[in-house]
Amino acid sequence: MAQKWIFIVDDDPDDRFMVQDACRESNIPVSCHELSDGSELIEHLESNAPPRPDLILLDLNMPRVDGYEVLKFLKGSEDTRIIPTIVFTTAGNEKRKALDSGADYFFHKPYKYEDYLAILKAINTLYL
Repeated sequence: MAQKWIFIVDDDPDDRFMVQDACRESNIPVSCHELSDGSELIEHLESNAPPRPDLILLDLNMPRVDGYEVLKFLKGSEDTRIIPTIVFTTAGNEKRKALDSGADYFFHKPYKYEDYLAILKAINTLYL
């Protein structure tokens, strides 16, 4: 089976670390690629460089290119619209807008590590 890749697109390095650590601790067989904002993701995808994401965890509130602009880019291209994109953010009142913009699912960033583990296990079951 080919290696699966989760792209973690978030400007907060602590949040990126928590996701990566939860994947590791949950024994989810993926590699994580960290990007600090939407422009890095778009540049990577436009370059067609490996790796290609099997799933994108996307924050909404980021500098330069925010999550909504990323969703517009992803859903506007035949090559990227099929990549499951899960919004993972602290912006609690944005769920409807994120889903209407093309997100496949929406999670609030948890405060407890155990909740990170539960969310990543659910994502593994549903999307990977």
